[in-house]
Amino acid sequence: MGLKQKNQDRIDLIGLSSNTRTTTSKNIDKKSPYLSELIKKWLSEKERNVKASTMASYKNQINLFGDVISEISKQDIRILNLSTELIREFNAILNQIPAKRNAQIYQGKSFTELAQMKVNKISSKTYHYYINVVIEFLTWCEAQGYIENTKFKTILQSSKKNIPKRGKFQKINFDKSDLKKIFESKQYITGSFKRATDYWIPLIALFTGARLGEICQLKVSDIKKSDGIYCIDINEDDEDKSIKTKVSSVRLIPIHQELLNLGFIEYVDELKKIKKKNLFEITYGIIRGQYHSTQKQMSAYLKQVGITSTANNKSKSFHSFRHTVRTRLAELDIEERTIDAIIGHSSEARSIGSKIYTHTKLIKQKQSAIKKLDYDIDLFKIKKWKDCKFSVL
Repeated sequence: MGLKQKNQDRIDLIGLSSNTRTTTSKNIDKKSPYLSELIKKWLSEKERNVKASTMASYKNQINLFGDVISEISKQDIRILNLSTELIREFNAILNQIPAKRNAQIYQGKSFTELAQMKVNKISSKTYHYYINVVIEFLTWCEAQGYIENTKFKTILQSSKKNIPKRGKFQKINFDKSDLKKIFESKQYITGSFKRATDYWIPLIALFTGARLGEICQLKVSDIKKSDGIYCIDINEDDEDKSIKTKVSSVRLIPIHQELLNLGFIEYVDELKKIKKKNLFEITYGIIRGQYHSTQKQMSAYLKQVGITSTANNKSKSFHSFRHTVRTRLAELDIEERTIDAIIGHSSEARSIGSKIYTHTKLIKQKQSAIKKLDYDIDLFKIKKWKDCKFSVL
């Protein structure tokens, strides 16, 4: 049976369920809490230890679970009325809801109606996000004694395996031709960028190898001097920040001279004058760890200048900057430990803790490596930020 037929069977199941299913409550002890009450309680506990940006994702994902179950049951059920049938029906609907279900054209429609629409469905990656959160919630319910060990999680785990994430492409370096297209483009030469993010983020990535999320969440205060050297401080000191790995991702990266030449510090000083906290004005996406609007803008720019994926499951994307920086530093015979300390990769040498590697003793070593970082492109053609169309305001 092909995937298309399986999806149609799911849709048929959803339609049949919505038309014929009637809710028959079991004789449940009225002390059993309602599902909505437990969701609120779980979120309240999560909020104590989770950043605000991550909480937005948790709320969106677990509230959808509660809303779908309530729609199927035609009521807010008590947790002991949760059944394998309801879990299967939730899973069938989740897998078929539209990719952008909050769009205006979907307003007023039930989840069952949304699932039956012939539109683009949520990606397998997003599906996995939702299922993981539901499994986490059910695990908590078991630990708190609200439900016994059930088959609910087994059903959802099995569904995840049947709907694997999209095949991963191998990210590869930008070559000389790619870098010329990116940084000798009309936008960089004429200074026609309309957003500070479009101008600065690729440049920062080229000379730091930092992840897109790490750059997007930078605060003005993260640009600082350490031992007399201008550095970018990658950290999660603020509530709205998140880093990939606490041990290896926290780091100080000396700022390359090319960024200084283009006026990066002057840009930061202008932000300080108008009392801006964020280095860039970016809206954090609903999916945790992803700055979707900026990610799309970066992808669109790369496509516009002619950067395309290659054959054999190899692709070039913003993440290719990290590979490019690491490869170039290795070509320059920089020792592995120093490369890891710059890029933010874990290594045996760094496993003793990140503090020693953000200490000023290593700053000069990293600065020496950063100074050697060069590319066969003409950066003198790039307009300084003050001559560009974008504004810090």
